[in-house]
Amino acid sequence: MDRALPDARVVDFELLISSLNLPDVDDRHVLAAALHARADVIVTWNLKDFPASVLSARSILAETPDDFICRLLDFDAEAALGALEADRRSLRNPPMTPQVYVAIIERARLVSAAARLRALGGSP
Repeated sequence: MDRALPDARVVDFELLISSLNLPDVDDRHVLAAALHARADVIVTWNLKDFPASVLSARSILAETPDDFICRLLDFDAEAALGALEADRRSLRNPPMTPQVYVAIIERARLVSAAARLRALGGSP
């Protein structure tokens, strides 16, 4: 991750943790890191532990990976498709066709994203 996204590492957020209140106290570090990094979105399958009532006061949205990818496709389909294609091409053992890649995305619970990719006709 450090090589692919050198600015993605969040550090020095620990002091915020104790001031946060979430349904699962073990998730407070995620919100603390998001706040410290000034993130707009927490991408998680675990939406129940990141209630909108808590996050909206801090101008943060929690959304599923499926919704996040769909939003990226809506915002800039060309860039999102390029990123997905780069990911697919990085999977070389075995090499993966665009159709197989979309099927794998679908099996990984990214059902709406897979459908959107098929509808765009520009499978990665």
